[in-house]
Amino acid sequence: MYVISLNHYLDAKGAIAIDKGPGRKIAGFATAAVAYASNKKRPDDAPRPTCFKCRKPKDSAVDISLTETGLVVWRCHACGNEGQISNWRGTFWDLSQVMPLK
Repeated sequence: MYVISLNHYLDAKGAIAIDKGPGRKIAGFATAAVAYASNKKRPDDAPRPTCFKCRKPKDSAVDISLTETGLVVWRCHACGNEGQISNWRGTFWDLSQVMPLK
């Protein structure tokens, strides 16, 4: 199980701090998962983020949800990877307060 604290991947301005490599791949996945989970206004058919580790890209869309305690939890059914993301509130990818476009 991956336990990710989003603020470990961000710089002082709140942007992703890692430029390349595995850390960047995880950070990109984590921010996409947070945006997906926190956006209550997203359409039901919005594409889900794909697993950053999965070698089966065809079936690697992950299941994502929010817990009552505010963790973003995810699971890839293709490869079995799963995890949780904390410390995401107030980041650029926190869409929980987004107002709908008129």
